[in-house]
Amino acid sequence: LVDQVLSCDNDISNLLETIACCNGGTDLLVQAGVTRALISASEEYTKDFSVRSRKTYGNAMADHPQYIFGHVSLLNTMLASEYSEYTHQRLILDAAQFIQIHISTIESLFGQFPENEELLFDFLTTIALVASTSKNGDKVRMQQLFDDSILSILDQRIEGLAMHVFEFPFPEYVLPFLPGNLRVPGGHQGGSQVWWNRIPAISNTIESSGIDALVLPHPPCGIGARRSMLDNSDSTRPWTVRMYRYACAATNCLDVCLTYMMHRSSFQTDMVSLAVALYRSTETICSIEERLRNLRAINDEGIVDMMNFTNINIGPTNDIANMRFARRKEIESLQNLGASLASCVAKLLQVIKSVIDITLKSLRDGSCTLSHRDMQVSSHCLLTAFSSSQIECALGCIDILQDDFAVSNVLQTLVNESKQALTFISR
Repeated sequence: LVDQVLSCDNDISNLLETIACCNGGTDLLVQAGVTRALISASEEYTKDFSVRSRKTYGNAMADHPQYIFGHVSLLNTMLASEYSEYTHQRLILDAAQFIQIHISTIESLFGQFPENEELLFDFLTTIALVASTSKNGDKVRMQQLFDDSILSILDQRIEGLAMHVFEFPFPEYVLPFLPGNLRVPGGHQGGSQVWWNRIPAISNTIESSGIDALVLPHPPCGIGARRSMLDNSDSTRPWTVRMYRYACAATNCLDVCLTYMMHRSSFQTDMVSLAVALYRSTETICSIEERLRNLRAINDEGIVDMMNFTNINIGPTNDIANMRFARRKEIESLQNLGASLASCVAKLLQVIKSVIDITLKSLRDGSCTLSHRDMQVSSHCLLTAFSSSQIECALGCIDILQDDFAVSNVLQTLVNESKQALTFISR
């Protein structure tokens, strides 16, 4: 089996994942040298693989062999399984080495996003699993696992993607403008660098047919959206089921990025970016929940009005059936996206609380490097996001979307503690 890993067999990973899921399976695989074989195969693959690091999204796509997908998936299954303490040390060290060997691959995937997002998601999962199992040692442990240069790349890339997806859960042309006091220097920029602008180029290489090609009303984006939610008359930028799939895929990557950030207590994201992320995400969650309520309550007459903005072929005998089908697909898409985004907001609030705690500590021990003015501006931006009406609405919506009515109480405590600390910082 190890020889088949070394020979980059496309199917061996599935068998080994099955073994890893069994009691003692991961211990057996590590002792047999499977993780070392994954490392050796990775070294061969990356010998001729190099890419220039870029900060934008939608770079030229690179093809990755199928066995790479299997190798990353296998490693994730092993990391997520139960294993002995002895295996833990060897597995984490080998997983960290696997990540370092593939750093050029990972950087290229960030640049290609949203293309190859499945492989990026798998690599991000590997990174997050390594970070979460290293929590007891936290910063020191992570620095023991990774070279400083590698750790810096991971921190910057993961934070950058997370804040970018938060700011643009949907294309820029449908989103409301941010409040004036959140559009400050240091915030993320839109324009040609928005990841959604890569979608038309990808779609041109993929035949859109069947359910994915179904045109739906534009997504709910809150008060002040740049275009009407039901205005789908622009045939050059139709909103389809496929677009919701991209939105969900990006939010899944965002969720794993936040898991990594949560387990890096030394992670210091700037408060302006966090404010934009919080404002945009809570606004979007509330809009999704409101749209879901309307869709579920709509009658057949309302469905007819909605169908004027889709491309469903309405036949002479099954008009209502087709219309109900379109409504069902929109509800499914919004429910999936809303639940995923709700999970992200819950994690974002924990990241924000961690950043605020680090800032307070630096103020008290005199190690803060920000000027008093910069501190006031950034903390005020975050207070603005917390004080918006969307945050209270979003906490209730998170309960509904996650089908868990105990979550908002915990998150409300985080919000209250964060607001109190920010009030102190902004003085």
